[in-house]
Amino acid sequence: MLPWLVSQFLLFKAMWLILVIGQNEYLWLGAALLALQVIISPSKKVDFMIMPMAMVGIVIDVILIFIGLFIFEQTPYWLFLLWAGFALSIGHSLQILNKLPTAWLVIVGGLAGSGSYMTGWHFEAVQLPYGPAISSAVLFAIWALLLPFLMFIDQKVRNLAC
Repeated sequence: MLPWLVSQFLLFKAMWLILVIGQNEYLWLGAALLALQVIISPSKKVDFMIMPMAMVGIVIDVILIFIGLFIFEQTPYWLFLLWAGFALSIGHSLQILNKLPTAWLVIVGGLAGSGSYMTGWHFEAVQLPYGPAISSAVLFAIWALLLPFLMFIDQKVRNLAC
């Protein structure tokens, strides 16, 4: 099981980096990496049940685009694909986070979630019209709630599927 968790973590990180740097131009490669994760997954059936969870993140990002927190030069289809990869990661390489108390999960979610977007901003994948400080604060608040929620949903779906 450990080789799969490490492989899935590395594949998602590679997918993240490729899509943030290459954006829509490398959408095909991101899709191939996501497909590889699904193909080699030991729990394909449950993974497909989890994938709609990506819509939660996509809707949040669309709202953030609509209110002007994010500006992209083109429609960020790559970002939507990242959400599918992240949804898959929650039940695999990130499952260790389930051992954390909720308070720590809130902190990890806020820091890691906002940090991911700030890294994307440094790679010029997204513009932040409100500036990095306000954008980070908003993203921290969103992710502080979002990660525990997604972890909870993932756990419930996986428990129901067993």
